[in-house]
Amino acid sequence: MTTNYLVNSSNGKGVWKNIDIFLMLFMLGFMMDKVVVKPVMISVALLCIGRYINWKGIFRTPLFYLIIPAFELVRFLLFQHDFSKGHIFSFIVGESYWVMALMAFIVVKTSVDRNSKAVIETTLLTFFLINTAMSFIQLGLTMYHSGSWNPYGLADPAYGGSTGDYIRGVWLAPCHINMLLNALFAVYFLYRKKYLFSFIASIVAMLTSTNFGNIIFFAVAIQCLFLLRDNTARKIISLQLITYVAFYLFLAPANFKYATSALSEHKEKAALDKKTVENAREKKNTTVREEKRNGIPEDNIIKNGKLLSFEQTIQYATSGAGPLLIGAGMGNFSSLLALRTSGLHGRERSRFFERMPEYVSEDYRQNHYKIFKAVYELPEGYHSTRNFPHSFLNQIIGEYGLLGTFSFLIFYIGYFIRRWKTLTYSIPFGVLVCGFLCFDYLFEYLSVIVVFEMFFLLDLKREESVHEPS
Repeated sequence: MTTNYLVNSSNGKGVWKNIDIFLMLFMLGFMMDKVVVKPVMISVALLCIGRYINWKGIFRTPLFYLIIPAFELVRFLLFQHDFSKGHIFSFIVGESYWVMALMAFIVVKTSVDRNSKAVIETTLLTFFLINTAMSFIQLGLTMYHSGSWNPYGLADPAYGGSTGDYIRGVWLAPCHINMLLNALFAVYFLYRKKYLFSFIASIVAMLTSTNFGNIIFFAVAIQCLFLLRDNTARKIISLQLITYVAFYLFLAPANFKYATSALSEHKEKAALDKKTVENAREKKNTTVREEKRNGIPEDNIIKNGKLLSFEQTIQYATSGAGPLLIGAGMGNFSSLLALRTSGLHGRERSRFFERMPEYVSEDYRQNHYKIFKAVYELPEGYHSTRNFPHSFLNQIIGEYGLLGTFSFLIFYIGYFIRRWKTLTYSIPFGVLVCGFLCFDYLFEYLSVIVVFEMFFLLDLKREESVHEPS
């Protein structure tokens, strides 16, 4: 009989008998945006459930997680001749990311396999409620510190359009991570007919004011209007969409202006505060001159740094057989790893990387490094998804080439889509996650992708005939 192997159901009290405490703690700990916590949580997980893991079935996991680190090990030992302290450190951390992603999948799969579907669902609901409580506490603190019931409407640059940055949930990561988590929950609860929770999840996603993310969620919600046949679900979706429109029009006008400008051909010409930017240029004139000498006009970065990053990636990939087939290598062109080891602003968010040797490959220095550096010289209002090179597309093409790209399509995407006939909510989930992969290095956060994989495994899990003891 399938039972919760860490909580004795027959002795449990109340709701706790239907929660996998181990899985809950693993999710809360491993998915925090703290680099040093993640290997600790993996180690604890292996100690707790190692005896339940089917190690012979490791090749029935997404093989992408095995192929990439194996290929990079061969590349590092045989083809790359840089054994500097910084490169060795970057290589070890990069390999660790991929290995931990694989181990997290194994831990989650073991938990889903050994628990009843009811236990996993209750565990996910509890995790959602904890994150929701944390998000609303953060909203309350933001209201208190801003001195306004609506900090989204303030002209203060610390709030206004940046208010959503404070709504980070339990992740303590950039707010768009919290946004995507809640977008996944909103869709999941729709399919499970838990409409109140779905609405709450959409509210938290909205409060993060992650404009690109909310645009993607808006599109997926419309998709669900047609996928779901339940009239109540359609009413909830309509209410979610109306609430989004009201929020952007009346409570967060700065976010509305920014979001609509992202879809306009002349977006930055209307929104650009020339005086503020000129002040930044005067203070940083040396850096600006350097960027111009390197061939990146600042106006292009202000207009849309991400599009510029895609252009650089295409130019690099088509510059020769090596870049096209195998890329620049892990941490050498475009990734969270490359940013954090480079000495730029991004590493300030991690004490771990602050203490480590810097490493900047020449391919990174001549491409996306310039964009990051130029954007960081601009005011905070320009430090947005639109202007940063963050994108898994840049990472997989620029660092792993066609070999890595086809490995991802065949051995990761293929792992999920070959089971599509048995899936329900995982179909719109795929649209959400693929949309987010276009503008962030999601795999390196070791958080949202893990939740997505857990939802997918739960979607595959059929209803059992066993019954939990009452």
